[in-house]
Amino acid sequence: MSRNKPDKKISGLESEFESILVCNNRSLRPYIEIFVFEPENATQKSLGTFFGIFEISDISEDSSYIVNYLSSVIKKEYFSKPKRSPIESFEAALHKSNLALSKLAEHGNIKWLGKFNALVAIIEKNNLHIAQAGTASAFLFRSGGLTDISEGLSSDDPEPHPLKTFVNVSSGKLEVQDKLIITTESIFDIFSFEEIKKSILRFSEEKFIQFLKTALGNELEKAAVLIVDIKKKKEAPIAAPVQESEQLNAFSQEAFFRKPARNAMQSVAGEPALNNSSSEITQEKISREIEDEINKGQEEFTDEKNGHIYIKETHEEHLNNKVPNEYLMILGEK
Repeated sequence: MSRNKPDKKISGLESEFESILVCNNRSLRPYIEIFVFEPENATQKSLGTFFGIFEISDISEDSSYIVNYLSSVIKKEYFSKPKRSPIESFEAALHKSNLALSKLAEHGNIKWLGKFNALVAIIEKNNLHIAQAGTASAFLFRSGGLTDISEGLSSDDPEPHPLKTFVNVSSGKLEVQDKLIITTESIFDIFSFEEIKKSILRFSEEKFIQFLKTALGNELEKAAVLIVDIKKKKEAPIAAPVQESEQLNAFSQEAFFRKPARNAMQSVAGEPALNNSSSEITQEKISREIEDEINKGQEEFTDEKNGHIYIKETHEEHLNNKVPNEYLMILGEK
């Protein structure tokens, strides 16, 4: 499976995901899915986030379970070996998906062949890796420009083969204020590529999402769009050190509570001064609690601790008009 290597790593980014799933006909729901798989424990943290969309345009009963089956297979394989690198886990998950689809074909389930559309990706630190099948697409918006970063990733074999469902991986770097749009082809039934770019520039993040929900929900029977906004990670504020005037028992309940800001001897209007003797822990009590904990045994604790992608900073224009009016205006221009 071919791929391009990303550049050196930088950290400090986080991703915000917003799903837009349109299915105005309930009978079509088993054939389309959006997924975002986060690490479930500390050992998987280095693998980042696995996300994407699946769609099958064949609506026969034989194809009705494939979307859910494949999303389960791909998630299980990706997170199964946390010691692998993210790109190795990604390629292993894609290979496992190809094998799973091949097994379906061996048992005579072939109606989905040539009708399976998918875009799957991972983000780990600031690295993005994507793979494509069929007509699903991934766009990157950066510094006022929109780029199709999934172009040419699908197999160009005229005779579709299950083992060649996912054949290529493209990798690149993400930057602060990047926006990813993972979408099914149906979005182009109402918008052109240029209209999507203009809408991103015209609206704030929230209004752009609402705009797409309104437009796709009103015009399409089935569609899936996953929007990923890349932002600078917010650092947790560092708490000021708390000075303890008392000796605390490391095993007692008091050790897990922060002390009040004011001294115990001070009083506030309407409040009597606290009595120090009532809050003291005697040496005898400390010794007794430590002895009890030693007898119980201590618990162990686990610390939870190229296809380059192009272009830098998003420029947004905020409009005061309501989303439906903007939507109608764009359709009028088209």
